[in-house]
Amino acid sequence: LFTETKVLKKVDADITVPEYIRLYRAPSYFEGVAGAPVVKEDIVPLAVLAYALGSGSTSKLYTRLVKEQKLATTVSVSYDGSSRGEDTFSIGIQPAEGITLSIVKQALDKALANFIKKEDLSKKELERAKTQILAGDVYSRDDVFVTAYHLGGWLVAGGTVDNFDDWMAALQKVTVKDVMRVAKTYLNMQQATEGYIANSKEMF
Repeated sequence: LFTETKVLKKVDADITVPEYIRLYRAPSYFEGVAGAPVVKEDIVPLAVLAYALGSGSTSKLYTRLVKEQKLATTVSVSYDGSSRGEDTFSIGIQPAEGITLSIVKQALDKALANFIKKEDLSKKELERAKTQILAGDVYSRDDVFVTAYHLGGWLVAGGTVDNFDDWMAALQKVTVKDVMRVAKTYLNMQQATEGYIANSKEMF
């Protein structure tokens, strides 16, 4: 396990849009963090947490950093959980004009701390996230190639055809308490890597 946050910084003159990226170590269905036992009850709540925090214009971080504070132009949060090995819970933020990546990082820290401390997820927001996840899967299955691709990835990782859709039943059972539990467990800076990418050090 890490004992502190890892920080990587990259300056490249060809980069046109700076970005702050944060990756938290997270489990998958097939491997826990640093070889720890898999806690399958955490996987689907982590997916719901990702949607609640950073999927769409009504998500927590988009509302806070883009709409209210106007510090960023985009916020994205993603987590899959179907990797063969350990997975990541990732956050990517592109700053607004004139805003440095350090300012974005500090705002993210405050937003997440407030979210966790206040357990700031309503039942309405929970249901919206669950609906988005399910709808996204349903729409994706209109494309046979996409469905085959996802199934193939699942089988390669170690899953079976029989348990390919087990997550749907688990999704319906996810509660606000479940989502906050995984947020407190895995959004741990000692188990995170930060990336700063820009065309100038001044943007850091």
